[in-house]
Amino acid sequence: MLKKAWKMIDCSLKIYIDNDEKNQAFVKQLEKREADIDARQKDITEYLSQLMRRDLTAGEAGQIPMLLHCTNDVERIGDHTELIRNITEKLNDEKIRFSPEAENEFKRMYNSLNDLASHTIELLSDNSPDAVATAKNLSERLLSMLGESEAGHLARINNGECRPQVGILYLELIEEIRKITRHLENINDRAGMFYEKLPNAAR
Repeated sequence: MLKKAWKMIDCSLKIYIDNDEKNQAFVKQLEKREADIDARQKDITEYLSQLMRRDLTAGEAGQIPMLLHCTNDVERIGDHTELIRNITEKLNDEKIRFSPEAENEFKRMYNSLNDLASHTIELLSDNSPDAVATAKNLSERLLSMLGESEAGHLARINNGECRPQVGILYLELIEEIRKITRHLENINDRAGMFYEKLPNAAR
């Protein structure tokens, strides 16, 4: 489910960065893919709800809320697709480009978010204490980068170095990336707690 949600976000960001024919074809599938994410959340939630009615140990029952929270975070990541798509399509339709400095920042943010998403996907299937620590470092660095980019861009707007219309769209993109980072951070934290409570968890 997370792989699918990230692919949607990746596609929406690439509308501005690298909107080649392959990406344009994928854009046409976004609404269908978002519906698929919503259906998966519903199915997983229903499954976990039925599981809670079983005769579970306290430890088993305690794992279910973490799984539910992870599923909800993934669904919310998918929801950000439309918001990002609206911003990046507006940039392309109106032939608006960021300044060279802002473009470089945006590409660095995209690459860092891609690294965090890829690591989160791996963490869900191959957990280890080192993987949890790495995920935490990645999210902290990205959030710091977003804060610095936001502050720098506000300064450029105030100094008249950036048109307000362009600046607002750039700041909206930063905020969307920040929200996705927070969701990935939540998933990583809960995945770490989930695996720690497994009977054969590494200590």
